[in-house]
Amino acid sequence: MYRPKDIDNLIELLIRYLQEYRCLLVLDNFESVIPGGYQHDYKQHYGKLLQRLGEDEHQSCVILTSRERPREFAPLEGKTSPVRSMSLRGVGLLEGRELLKGKGLFGSDEAWKALIEGYSGNPLALKLVSEPIREVFAGDIAAFLQEGEFVFGDLYELLDQQFKRLSEHERRIVYWLAIEREAVSRDALWENVRSQLVKKELFEALNSLKRRSLIESGEAASFTLQPVILEYMDEKFVEQVYNEIRDVSISEKGVFGSHPLIKAQAKEYVRDNQMRFILRPLAKHLRTNIGKVEAEKRLKQMLVKLHEPHLQKLEYAAGNILNLLIELECDLRGCDFSHLTVWQAYLQGVTLPDTNFAYADLEKSVFTETFGSILSVAFSPQGNLFAAGTANAEIRIWQFPGGILSLTCKEHLDWVRSVAFSPDGNTIASASEDQTVRLWNSNTGQCLKILEGHTARVDFVAFSPDGNTIASAGEDRTIRLWSTTTGQCLKILEGHQNRIWSVTFDPGGTLLASGSEDQTVRLWEVDTGHCLRTLEAHTATVRSVAFNSDGTLLLSASHDQKLRLWDVATGQCTKTLSGHTHRVYSAAFSPDGSIIASASEDRTVRLWDVSTGQVLRSLTGHVDRVKSVVFSSNGSIIVSGSEDQTIRFWNASTGQCLKILQGYSSWIHAVAFSRDGTLLASGGEDGIVRLWDWRNTSNNQPIKTLRGHQGSIRSLAFSPNRSIIASASEDQTIRLWDTNTGQWLKALQGHSGRIWSIVFSSDGNFLASCSDDQTIRLWNVYTGQGIRAFYGHSGRVRSIAISSDSKTLISGSEDQTIRLWDIHTGQCLNTLQGQGGKIWSIAISPDDKTLISSGEDQTIRLWDIHTGQCLNALQGYGRKIWSIAISPDGSTVASGNEDFTVDLLNIHTGQHLTTLHGHENRIRSVAFSPDGDTIASGSHDGTIKLWSAKDYTVSKTLRTDRPYERMNITQVRGLTDAQKAILRALGAVD
Repeated sequence: MYRPKDIDNLIELLIRYLQEYRCLLVLDNFESVIPGGYQHDYKQHYGKLLQRLGEDEHQSCVILTSRERPREFAPLEGKTSPVRSMSLRGVGLLEGRELLKGKGLFGSDEAWKALIEGYSGNPLALKLVSEPIREVFAGDIAAFLQEGEFVFGDLYELLDQQFKRLSEHERRIVYWLAIEREAVSRDALWENVRSQLVKKELFEALNSLKRRSLIESGEAASFTLQPVILEYMDEKFVEQVYNEIRDVSISEKGVFGSHPLIKAQAKEYVRDNQMRFILRPLAKHLRTNIGKVEAEKRLKQMLVKLHEPHLQKLEYAAGNILNLLIELECDLRGCDFSHLTVWQAYLQGVTLPDTNFAYADLEKSVFTETFGSILSVAFSPQGNLFAAGTANAEIRIWQFPGGILSLTCKEHLDWVRSVAFSPDGNTIASASEDQTVRLWNSNTGQCLKILEGHTARVDFVAFSPDGNTIASAGEDRTIRLWSTTTGQCLKILEGHQNRIWSVTFDPGGTLLASGSEDQTVRLWEVDTGHCLRTLEAHTATVRSVAFNSDGTLLLSASHDQKLRLWDVATGQCTKTLSGHTHRVYSAAFSPDGSIIASASEDRTVRLWDVSTGQVLRSLTGHVDRVKSVVFSSNGSIIVSGSEDQTIRFWNASTGQCLKILQGYSSWIHAVAFSRDGTLLASGGEDGIVRLWDWRNTSNNQPIKTLRGHQGSIRSLAFSPNRSIIASASEDQTIRLWDTNTGQWLKALQGHSGRIWSIVFSSDGNFLASCSDDQTIRLWNVYTGQGIRAFYGHSGRVRSIAISSDSKTLISGSEDQTIRLWDIHTGQCLNTLQGQGGKIWSIAISPDDKTLISSGEDQTIRLWDIHTGQCLNALQGYGRKIWSIAISPDGSTVASGNEDFTVDLLNIHTGQHLTTLHGHENRIRSVAFSPDGDTIASGSHDGTIKLWSAKDYTVSKTLRTDRPYERMNITQVRGLTDAQKAILRALGAVD
């Protein structure tokens, strides 16, 4: 039989057979003959064959299977054309199980589902992986899934073959898709590669990758990688970047300068995955293969090379170097990033002292901000802005969704408890503990009006639906209605018997609801100011109230850990929502009224189904009390603000965390001297314990830094022999540290609220603590075990002391009482009353005869410990007294005050000795040195001042480096003025 030798005649012969005979021709795994880049030989041979098979008429059927769609099919395909294609989707759960039947695999339905979805239902991949599951994991699917490795063996070789066939452009794109982690639009992908490719090259590469079944397309022209391919690409990308770092190779052609390891501005859960699958594996690879020291050396060599003119504009190299140095925990002092493009550097929570970013482009990098505890959050009705009220006495306004800080409003003198946008979004109202309400232009930050009239702290503010009226409420037990136009007080609503924490208008603007510390909710008629109804069911402070969108339901949230739904028309409680384990501070309806979000002291945000009252989801991530929660105007986003100095953005549908804004505060809450006077300890808002050699005149920085707490430090105490320093935190734990090594020894756990005060017994064997949970606990220092709990207070216990003979424990509480306890039996020996407000600090004289207390009533009281009688009440200070300490000789009491001062008083006569000025914010802690010659004061201005007790002068000021101390930001680009101001506030210079 004659067989032609040239390709054209061979194709012609095949076509003739297909025309003369009815044949079935199967071309299987056709991608194996399609070379990367469509080479000339392929076009001349196989390409021509496919073209003839598709164009020429014949009576046969040709079936072609391929992981890559041949180009020749595109112009020939059609619904009515003889040439048609079908993209095979992965098999489902039932088909997948049937496919692997007899392979010896076993697992739950969830395990089977995870396995099949992990390989996108690809039959070949499932068959290939079944053998190692059977042989290595004894057929246990769950055990295999737990390892988290999906690509190996024959499957790896298969993917490797496909990868080697990719062009340079195609590799760049699949690397970008691996970085993105989820479906990305064509436009977003173009933004990523626009400096590397032209649009034609992007479209051609996407088309080729789609034909090869390496990428998947979704809605709105979006593209992503299958899970198995994503895992493989992660590994290849990490390998490529590692090779470039190992060789100190940095060029325009390499991926280190063209692709970020992480995207600092990505959604939080996406960035977490980038850290988990790219940055951390790369850092581990570097540590394992060349060591941390050598890795740091080579990265810093690359940084030097980046300053060569032709490399300065590489978009991601500098940011990658910075992110890697941070992950490797390298010392960044002296690093020079000047004149470079530093994109996608994630610098929240990172310290960068003595670094140089002069003239650098920082446009896409993320920094720590300067806010402290977040007390209130609000969205503009238009959805383009959100604002927060902070414990720094500021209102901050950010752009949404970018999260770029636009404005900081700073004229309040105390905590900003509440913020609200006007209906048109142009005005922000703020309520502060400085007893004022202020109105601000949300576009310029200008203060428009100051509304004065409240006689105590203002806790909440709300606009009426028409924007013409503002309601405010607070500690003076009144609700005030104000004209937004004139600023005049229109009405004063009275009736609550205690502090009012929340007010809100109904959607029609005719009703007002309020929630109070008197445990009630009240409904008021706006026009008359009359109280229409009092709703009673809560058993503790009502902290938040909100109407649903049609005004038929009212929501209340309480310190009794419950939320309640009320029928507005009848005043009946229709549902009680239980699930939180601590006080609920804030609650809000979604715009459509179907979901409730609540924020709690238990550090969670919970989502509830309004119709059933059931918990839909618990959003975790905050490490301190969550004080405020709000929905975006379209209901798709939830924002929560916490005392952990973060604002978190959540997807309302999935519960995923989308973004975190991290603040920083240098507030000092606690100072303590060691018994021998050699060390001074400090702790504050950043959760770090610092030890200072305070007598060393040449060193103003701590000699040890102790990290481990997840919340701010509220109290510190040295053991009598100085070997241990104990720290108490808002994270509900006490930690014991070795003062010589700085090592953490033990964590004492048992309290269910933040811990305010700790004290050692005189022999150092026991430690006492008090907490928000209204208890005092006694601990064995050596075992870390709790010995007993003291019950009796009905409010937060803020301060404790132990007598010098270690027999009596004394506690001061927000229930306005002081209690004396038998330390060995736990029996309450006496209850002292008369302070006239919450008690914040107590101290015992060295002779155990006199007790000193201070509190909310702005007085210092002296008590006879044995009789319980009040000996003296020193009044007239006119400001809060946060902390008191007694000198070692028992003659002098020092007080740390709200007005930034320290007062010294003679205990015996009550005579005021002097007032020490110098701090720039409230003073939360004072302590005498053991010899009595020095007084230490810790302030919210971030400093510790050491005062001479003899001449009352400042002998030394201690301040730890702020996160960006001496960082050079001269002429930086890509930052707003507000962002630059933050960097300067955190120590940067320009």
